[in-house]
Amino acid sequence: MSNKHIAKFLELKCSGDVLNATTPIIKTYKEITETMAIMKHIKKIVVMSPEKYQLVDLCAGNALTSVLAAHLFNGLKCIAVDKRVRKRRFELVNNFEYINHNIFEDDFCSKTLPSILDKDRKTVIISVHPCSTLAIRTIEIFNEISAEYIVIMPCCHKNMNGQDRFIAKKLGKYGQWCLHLRDKLKYEYKINVKMHEDKFVISPKNIVLIGKRCLV
Repeated sequence: MSNKHIAKFLELKCSGDVLNATTPIIKTYKEITETMAIMKHIKKIVVMSPEKYQLVDLCAGNALTSVLAAHLFNGLKCIAVDKRVRKRRFELVNNFEYINHNIFEDDFCSKTLPSILDKDRKTVIISVHPCSTLAIRTIEIFNEISAEYIVIMPCCHKNMNGQDRFIAKKLGKYGQWCLHLRDKLKYEYKINVKMHEDKFVISPKNIVLIGKRCLV
């Protein structure tokens, strides 16, 4: 398969170790392209001083993205969170922790995350293809814990009351959903946010939102 993201992943010296730790993956090529699309934005944030950052991967699934980040950026602390228990070889990954927790539970932001986050590090929230209300909850968590950055690639859209049919016709329902999430970050939480469509992702759900908190 000829794909820029897949080719770049396979060129990485750590690619075999990453797959060894996260296998089995049902749609390997698809997930690799999603991960690489997110990773290029993570790189811009942490590459200069990875030891100053911690990455929290919400709705992590196989945790391919956070495992790869742990391999690529020496000193970066990576935490993956998902409510489903997965038997993988995560013990092979340094500076990485996989936590089973429901992000909708009341104690997630008040107890669970504070107990594992390093107060001296800047926090980057990421999520790859969170569906509907999971995307909203990811953004809420980003705001509740006052994380510095968010990088999210939304998946299935939520039905929106009073939707703008003109915008929906121009952008499609998925595009409008991503615009809705961008506006939530931008106007409700006052976050500097950009939208990027990555055409090398093997999925029509290929828009990435990159947000940076305005620190006063």
